[in-house]
Amino acid sequence: MIRIRAALDLRRDESGVAMIIAVVLSAVVGTLAVLMLTVGVHTDQATARGRHFTQSLHVAESGIEEAIALIEELEGQLVANPTTFSSTTELGDYDVTITKQSRNRFLIEAVGGVRRGRQLGAERKIQVLMAPPLVFDKALFSYTTVETKNNDIIDGDVWANHNVILALGTNVLGSAVAATGYISLQGGAVVEGDAWSGGFRAGVREAIALENNARIDGDATASVVNVACVGADNADYKIRINGGGLIGGNVKTWGTVNNAGTILGGIQQNLCTSAPPTEELPTFTYSASNYDPATLHEFGTPGTPSSTAVADFQSYLSGQGNSISGTFYVNQADPVNQSVRIDLTGVTITGDTTIVTNTPVFTNGVTDAPGLTDAIFTLVSTYQPPAGSTCDVNQDNSECSIHLKNDFSISGSTAVAVYSPFGPVAVKNNAEQFGAIYADSIQVKNNQNLTYDARVDRIVGFGVVTYEIVEWQEVVA
Repeated sequence: MIRIRAALDLRRDESGVAMIIAVVLSAVVGTLAVLMLTVGVHTDQATARGRHFTQSLHVAESGIEEAIALIEELEGQLVANPTTFSSTTELGDYDVTITKQSRNRFLIEAVGGVRRGRQLGAERKIQVLMAPPLVFDKALFSYTTVETKNNDIIDGDVWANHNVILALGTNVLGSAVAATGYISLQGGAVVEGDAWSGGFRAGVREAIALENNARIDGDATASVVNVACVGADNADYKIRINGGGLIGGNVKTWGTVNNAGTILGGIQQNLCTSAPPTEELPTFTYSASNYDPATLHEFGTPGTPSSTAVADFQSYLSGQGNSISGTFYVNQADPVNQSVRIDLTGVTITGDTTIVTNTPVFTNGVTDAPGLTDAIFTLVSTYQPPAGSTCDVNQDNSECSIHLKNDFSISGSTAVAVYSPFGPVAVKNNAEQFGAIYADSIQVKNNQNLTYDARVDRIVGFGVVTYEIVEWQEVVA
């Protein structure tokens, strides 16, 4: 009997342990189930939040696109500054602010949101800066030929579709390209960058020539317009270096090298390379809507030239004491020669100034005001000289489209863009300029100092598009 009771007591004890184990296991399973459900919910929320975060960027981008379309549609003339609007897409809604800044820049700020103000909502903000297209990126650009003489300093790149002729002490602190012509460095002229030609000088049959003590610090390349050099005579593409001349980089030419100077790099002769393609002058389209109406002065209109446009402008200028700022459009009827031209003798630039005219322009002693900290002077002449006429840098009344003469002394506070698509620009005698010259042809003589200034790279009215995006970034909403 005693043994039977002991066995029964043991079975009762084991039954209690099993129950405890069952309860513990149930608790563990329940806890794991709750944990799995919690993780699942959190995962779903994180996924939704991540999806909404991505979608809110797309919504903000929709706002940016609408703003860009509005700027283009209104040609930069916003109804109010700043201009604000909101809209809704299938994914969410956005708020946009467009602020017109100086010099025809536009700052667009767009905030896009998905489920804004609700659980799992997301919001992101984009800033976009728009500006006129990049046009002026070289110090000198000629549709035909660039020719300098007598200790000119060009701090920037020089481009010519035809020839580059650097004479008597000219120093180019950049590259020189003659896309279809030759490069000639005379009497101590220097190109501190590369020199690249695409044609040759007839008669002497040279593509690149360095006279006594001339120097190219970079590479010198004589290429051929024809990609495969078919039909191009090697004898036309010589590179000649006279005594004291130096090329600091490598030399490549379809012709041969006649070297009486020094070449520090390698030499490859009879090597066919393709010339750089020619480039077009940028287009310019005048539109009054591009300029502040409060400072816009029109003498003649785009559709109606005036027989007194130049006289009226000169009268206005005299009344201002030869100090000007703002925009001046001068459309003269029948500007057949230099007898009807804008004369800027003694003018002082006092702020951002734009002159657009179909007449020749002559300057003499133009300066900017003391204390002026930042200005842009844009000079545009669409004058086309009579057929058979010439522009002589030494003659005040010769047929130049723009003639900058005698102490054109614009300080570094003012950047200058000179543009003449149908005629030559001549620069003479101690001119000081920060900016760029783009013209059909360019002549520079006697101590011209031109430093390329990136402030003129984007100017309204130039180029084939109105505005383009120059900066795109996400910021904290």
